[in-house]
Amino acid sequence: AQQQAYQRITGNVRCQDIMTKHVLYLKADDSLVTALSLFEQNNLMSLPVLNEQHQLVGSLSVYHLMQIYDGYVGFRTHLDGPAQFVYQVMERKVFTVKAAQPLSDLIPFFTDKGFHYLPVVSDERRLEGIIGRADVIAALFELQVSRE
Repeated sequence: AQQQAYQRITGNVRCQDIMTKHVLYLKADDSLVTALSLFEQNNLMSLPVLNEQHQLVGSLSVYHLMQIYDGYVGFRTHLDGPAQFVYQVMERKVFTVKAAQPLSDLIPFFTDKGFHYLPVVSDERRLEGIIGRADVIAALFELQVSRE
């Protein structure tokens, strides 16, 4: 019943209609210093991790860095620690969506499961875009305004 309600609210909107296509990302062999710099420069909390074929292989968040290095201060003063590359600390299990998936499929990820973003991938796991909470909120707002 809840899923049907989401479908009524979102209509025919698909992931491809609201996704951000130009996505910042990390490579698995990037240094953690590079990752931290990207997080700070762009005010981000997590980024997708891609291999050389532009396929999604993981995700890295500030949370991962804080767990390993006891926060930013510990990270900055402990760069010679046990992990120095993204692939050593990234999350390898990443929930993804397809471009043609209905927006209604995504709502539970953001409302019930606490996701901040979902990568949009092809059948070959190539990154096509990303959808964040703000994208979903904006789409729902536009749908409401268009109905009024």
